[in-house]
Amino acid sequence: MEGVVGGNGGFLWGLPALRRESGLSQSQLAEACGISQKQISRYEAFKARPHPGTLKMLAQVLKCRIKDLYIRHIEE
Repeated sequence: MEGVVGGNGGFLWGLPALRRESGLSQSQLAEACGISQKQISRYEAFKARPHPGTLKMLAQVLKCRIKDLYIRHIEE
């Protein structure tokens, strides 16, 4: 069962799970968003925060709401 946890410090806690659920690799997501795979990796490692335009593109590609990118998904 999967749950969610709020609070994130501005990082995209939900990105790794949403990307995996969509069946995309980091490279595929990066290409679809017009950014580098290294940048996706930095977001998933909580070493960078995306610009608003990138957030919008990530949400569009992953077919989710922007706020979903900020929610930590946990498995129970």
